[in-house]
Formats: sequence, structure tokens, C-alpha cells
Amino acid sequence: MRFVAMLTVLLVLVGSGAALAYERDFVFTPGAKGALGRATTVHVYNWTTDLLGDADVKGLVLDLDSEASFGSRNRLGLAVSHGISRDNNLMLSYNSFDHSGRIRKQVTFDNRTYRVGAAMKVQNSWFDLAWSHNFTRWDTPTDRGRNRLGGYFDGLIGIKVNDSSLDVAGYDPVTAAYNSGSWNEKFPIPYLGIGGGNQISKNFWVMGHFKFLAANVGGGSVKSYDFDLNAALQLNPGSTDSEWFAVVGFRTFHINGESGGDDLTVGYRGPTFGLTGRF
Repeated sequence: MRFVAMLTVLLVLVGSGAALAYERDFVFTPGAKGALGRATTVHVYNWTTDLLGDADVKGLVLDLDSEASFGSRNRLGLAVSHGISRDNNLMLSYNSFDHSGRIRKQVTFDNRTYRVGAAMKVQNSWFDLAWSHNFTRWDTPTDRGRNRLGGYFDGLIGIKVNDSSLDVAGYDPVTAAYNSGSWNEKFPIPYLGIGGGNQISKNFWVMGHFKFLAANVGGGSVKSYDFDLNAALQLNPGSTDSEWFAVVGFRTFHINGESGGDDLTVGYRGPTFGLTGRF
């Protein structure tokens, strides 16, 4: 596996958890949107994330925590899901992310040398198409049977089509010449995962997702995990038409890629919040 493919895996997976932040409804009130029914859900969310990890790639040896200054970033994402049957959902999401910072030491990247303070920028955008299949669901009567609380457990399979780039720019420490290096690549990434949630009270939900990828191709390997935990509060309880939810959560993502002597370990983490509508 080439390093470009390895780094694309890193960049392409960072938004998937937030895109699945709310995908099942278990409002059992008669006349409301039924559990796992043919409803359409639209989720708009913000993810505030830090960039962390380290790299030993194409001559660039860098600790992203202590040897570079990448600030937190806020970016909006959009996800749409639609129930095609009682047990299956289709989901499409879009994310665009970038981190810009300064390198705090002299480095070499792609056969060019850069003095302290060189600029580094990582950009990534992707479409994510996923299928969610319900393995099991449950409901419990409450209030002497007047209401019911529900929960679910799902399996996930999907593919992301990513467009990513990395740029380094700065001055040569000897000649003071201005140098720059970059790459750009489109790459499809398949993944597997699980999701689940439980209704704590009539209008309050807790849910989470875990995705894992492990691949060995030729002399390279990639391993990653992606976990998010979210809470959703219904803003219009009792509605029998559209349903609106405020969603808050936290997400952490980690990946390690190794190929041809290059080794990259990177993580993203931070809070998420958004608004979900179900129609």
C-alpha cells in the first residue's frame, strides 16, 4: 500500500461518526413516526477537533503534538438518512476538514529542507454512503403501559470517496529559497462498524457508534478505530409530524498506517453538537 493511500485512510474517516449521530427513532406514541420506519432524517452538526499524533514519512519526522502548532478547528457537516424498510437505512453524508499550522523545527519533506516555522496544511473532503441493518431492537412499557421506551443494535457497512491533500511550504535554511511540496489523491475506503442506542426517557436518548478498519496490502498495513457517544433531546415532544432533536456528544478517532518504512499515527478528538430533523 502506498503512503498516499495510507494517509487518505487517515483523512477520509474523520467525519463518519458524526454523520451517524442520529439514525433510529423509537417514539412509540400512536400516530408518531414509527420505530425504524420509512422516515427521512437530516442532521446538521459541528465538530470541534484537535489534531494529534506523530509522523515518520518521506523524511518528515514530526510529533504533531509538541513539534507543530495545529489549533482546534470547527467545521459543519451534513448527513441524510432514509429508512428503506423496517430493518434497513441508507445514509449519505458530506464533510470538509482542514488543519493548518506551523512546524517548530527544521524538517525535510519530499527531498526538500524547510527551516523552523514552515507552514503545513492538511485538507480533506468526502462523501460517505452507508447501509445500516438492524440486528435487534427492544421496547419496555412504562407509566403502566401508557408509554414505551426502546433501544436498538445495528451493523454498519459503507464506503467513503475522499479527496485529500497535504501541503508544506517554507524557506530553505541554507539558501533561503522558498520551497513547497504537496500531493492530492482521490481514494475509496470501505469500512465496517456497529451502532446502538437506548431511550432513557420519553424525550431523551443516548447512542454511540464504533468503527474499525484493519487492512494488510503488500508490505503495508492500516489500523484505525472511530468511536462516538451522543445524547439527543427531542425539542417538540408529542409531535405526530416532524420531530426535532438537539444532539451533543464527543468523538475520538485514531489511525496508524505503516508502509515502506513510513509510519503515521494520528488522532482527532473533540465535542460535537447539532440539530436533527426527522420527517
